Amino acid sequence: MTDHMCPYGMKSKVLLERQGYVIDDQHLTSRDAVDAFKAVYIDKRELKCACVGG
Repeated sequence: MTDHMCPYGMKSKVLLERQGYVIDDQHLTSRDAVDAFKAVYIDKRELKCACVGG
């Protein structure tokens, strides 16, 4: 996943920055990181484990 950059995400980021938004760009570099992100922000689950990646 480290070699993939989503063109839609990159364009969205640029458009938001042009409008004055500050973007905290966090790259999801593993399947575990993607699953953890989805669980917290999409499924709204509370994780009972250590942070992914540090």
